[in-house]
Amino acid sequence: MDRNRRNPLRPGPVIAKNLVILNSAQRATAIAVRYTEKLQPSSPGGLRLSEWFYAQETPAERLCKIEHYAVLKQQAGGEIEFLITVREYVNPPDPAMRFLAQADKQTNQKTAPYTPCGWGPSLLQALAECIQAIRKFPYEP
Repeated sequence: MDRNRRNPLRPGPVIAKNLVILNSAQRATAIAVRYTEKLQPSSPGGLRLSEWFYAQETPAERLCKIEHYAVLKQQAGGEIEFLITVREYVNPPDPAMRFLAQADKQTNQKTAPYTPCGWGPSLLQALAECIQAIRKFPYEP
């Protein structure tokens, strides 16, 4: 069997590290340890987890990974920079909402203040919803 071929049930890159273990007869045995670096689909219904997911002991800890993005909103008063924080939860409140994107500024402040945000099962969907929400209302300092 060719060890360099991918397992069709586990698509995506896999990182292998070799360990050497001495058994009782003092012979060296090489073992390949495999783990993934990124969250990747393993099958139509499941995901392989990044190693940081295993740091959470209980769901109450609400462990999440944070990424930052910036977008410029063009309006009559000039450009306003919005910083967007995207959180990837290990145990989201709803499985369909693994990612939460939230802007650092409110829009529509003089009428009904609104903090742009977006939820989704993917980073792209959450980020896109947040950016659409930023475009929806004017920034009124």
